[in-house]
Amino acid sequence: MDNKTTIAELKEAGIHFTVIIPTYNRIEKLAQCLLALSEQDYPNHLLDVIVVDDGGSTDLENTIEKNKAVLTVTLLKQNNSGPAAARNLGAAQAKGGILAFTDDDCLPARDWLTILATRFLDTSISVVGGRTINGLQHNIFAAVSQLIVYMVYRYYNQDVESACFFASNNLAIRKTDFDKIAGFNVRFKTSEDRELCDRCLFLGMRLVYEHQAVINHTSDLNFTRFVSQHFNYGRGAYHYQRLRSQRGSGGVLSDLGFSLNLRNWLWPNYEGTQIPRVKLVSLLLLWQVVNAAGFFWQALQRK
Repeated sequence: MDNKTTIAELKEAGIHFTVIIPTYNRIEKLAQCLLALSEQDYPNHLLDVIVVDDGGSTDLENTIEKNKAVLTVTLLKQNNSGPAAARNLGAAQAKGGILAFTDDDCLPARDWLTILATRFLDTSISVVGGRTINGLQHNIFAAVSQLIVYMVYRYYNQDVESACFFASNNLAIRKTDFDKIAGFNVRFKTSEDRELCDRCLFLGMRLVYEHQAVINHTSDLNFTRFVSQHFNYGRGAYHYQRLRSQRGSGGVLSDLGFSLNLRNWLWPNYEGTQIPRVKLVSLLLLWQVVNAAGFFWQALQRK
């Protein structure tokens, strides 16, 4: 499809996006995210934004008001309940036929929504996930965390036209399909995106990966936050695998292939990030150990 045809079809299709951003005490990051959204090359009348304050202590009113001149943006508030609940609250108020999810520490590329919209011209597609790039190349913990996402995508999304998993910071879904699956599972504080994608697949929905729909992720990780993040991902993985097994869509054994895949360990370089081999291997091993610790810690809590 050439560029002129794409633009003409998008105008005729009138695909309306509601971008939903959960946020918690990161007002500077949120302001940068909203600025990036205000610079989208997508028709402004087909875009609105909902920011959901997940019980933060910072006042976001001024930040929202400053952006209303260039964006149709709404601020919603809830008691601290986690990002899954925040996204569901935003979705319930959405006007758009397509819900596009990102996070407050993400900077969508200028053509993010345009690229996503071209995929939704195909009515057989329910969910589109894009590519996330580490926006803090100097931060080794952020770089390795993004490398892990790349490894996961490379393994689970080998067939980009029949993908399996997308992170919730770059995921778009038809609102009708989101409503059909009752949104994110609010019992999940992490791994809610894995569970949502698995539920979509279980119900026969089609997921596709679009490499050109780019988000820059500016996650300020240090050693402590890196360990905490991946420990909590391990906890979320336990809940995910347990629920997945209950509904018959898979189980932990079906995911062992990822950990045992030698390609992950022999060719891990991501997007040209040059991480010293010793540090890279050390942090990848730490990730596996901490992730497993979170998984088994959560399992023990149920006994």
